[in-house]
Amino acid sequence: MPPRRLQKETTGEEPTRQRRPHPDWTAPCKDFFMEALLQQKRLGCWGDRGPKPLAWKNAINDLNNHYGIQFQTTVGKNKYHQIRALYLTTKRLKGRSGWSWDNNSKKVLVDEVIWEAELASLLMKSTTDRKEDNAEYQQVVKIKHNGFRLWDVALKIFEGQVVEGMFAITINNQLKQLQDKYAKDVVRGQGVSIPDLDASEDKADEMEAREEGATELTDNEGKARRESGGSASQTGPPVSQAPLRVQTGGG
Repeated sequence: MPPRRLQKETTGEEPTRQRRPHPDWTAPCKDFFMEALLQQKRLGCWGDRGPKPLAWKNAINDLNNHYGIQFQTTVGKNKYHQIRALYLTTKRLKGRSGWSWDNNSKKVLVDEVIWEAELASLLMKSTTDRKEDNAEYQQVVKIKHNGFRLWDVALKIFEGQVVEGMFAITINNQLKQLQDKYAKDVVRGQGVSIPDLDASEDKADEMEAREEGATELTDNEGKARRESGGSASQTGPPVSQAPLRVQTGGG
């Protein structure tokens, strides 16, 4: 008979798994990550709904290589959406009448009574009485005490910026009209090519000068003909004309 396997004695306790410690998402990490995303936007790795997959990958890789850490892409996406929520709330508050903005401290300034009224109104609108579960309430509390120091870079990332190759330009109505008008000049990988208006004007002036020169030459020839009695010089023999035949009745 084959030998029986000895069963290990169990103590009733599950073996503990050693988990790799997660790196801390510090303030410098946020700053670096947002700047890395902004760089990806300038390089064109951006879509209508935000960063493209390549932008996420590159930004996280740059962050990990810079600090020697191992963040996952999903963590970066979560931080991105958290920062975007803070940006939108800050934008809403600083745009209200009577609320001011300190660009040095990146804080929204208003009387304490108004702050308390804002927080109370958020609790009244919430479906839960727990402040911890009210995301917008927690955002306003953070903005009230800490401000939003990523405002400048967030403004460039979340607002109307469009990329063309290696450059970023702010969208406005005039530029949008030019892009639509000259959409046929799009070059793959380089964005929209806006025509050189000065060069176009030079070409138009040149064509106009040619037309004026041709008109002047025609006028001079006509003047010379009139002065010579309406006859123009001919290099070949004169062309004879056949006499007209008048047909009478009866054939």
